Amino acid sequence: MSAKPVGEVRGVGSVILLTMFTLGIYGIYWNYKTFDELHRHRGKGVTGGMGVLLALVGASPFVLGAYVADAYEEADYEPTVSAATGLWFIPGVLLLGIGPLIYLAKVQGALNNLWTTLGKAPAEAPGVAEPAS
Repeated sequence: MSAKPVGEVRGVGSVILLTMFTLGIYGIYWNYKTFDELHRHRGKGVTGGMGVLLALVGASPFVLGAYVADAYEEADYEPTVSAATGLWFIPGVLLLGIGPLIYLAKVQGALNNLWTTLGKAPAEAPGVAEPAS
């Protein structure tokens, strides 16, 4: 088991649908929770409230992608997202509005892999996230 607290595994489809049906309000809550969980896990970085403020100025997708990548690297895994993943959100919104949904799927999927891997003993978690070489 990881000595650090791990975040909540959320269904990617649920995150996307809730964000769509609440016209983005759930997306703000999700943003708060993911920044908060990463801050608690890593012991550094932006907290949930500051993550929401970053969302208001459009920086959140880039910072969150970078934080998820940093958490992967700190756990000795190869990151599956990065700050560049934020490009799916901004300017991805111009792609018929689906860019932000792709961003949510990529980031939540990466978080699910990380939390699942770190929440299990090493023998229980093969193949969830690839160790860095």
